[in-house]
Amino acid sequence: MARDPVCGMYVDEDHPAFTAEVDGRTYFCSEACMLTFVQPEVERQNQKRLVVFSLSLGVATMIIMFYNSPLPLLSKSLWSFLLATPVQFIAGWRYYRGAWGAVKARTMNMDTLIVVGTTTV
Repeated sequence: MARDPVCGMYVDEDHPAFTAEVDGRTYFCSEACMLTFVQPEVERQNQKRLVVFSLSLGVATMIIMFYNSPLPLLSKSLWSFLLATPVQFIAGWRYYRGAWGAVKARTMNMDTLIVVGTTTV
């Protein structure tokens, strides 16, 4: 079995989730690992944008939860749901793609664990 050069997970060479031609054939467990290896600077910029996006909505959610007066239009729970949902599905979309790739390859990886953990109540 081959090892992912980014995270070190073992990848089945017969059914790899992602491959790239870098000094021969290299196998990756997820698209995130492949992009980190092939285009590290582009991936770093995307990560910075997603962190700023997540922090801004996360801080807004925390402010709403500590606000003691009634909020306009919706309850605190609905406002926090509306603010947290984009963070879950926009910033976390790469984990959903990685988990889907693992399911198609009939394996489990760290993306699968993260998706199951963040989507359960």
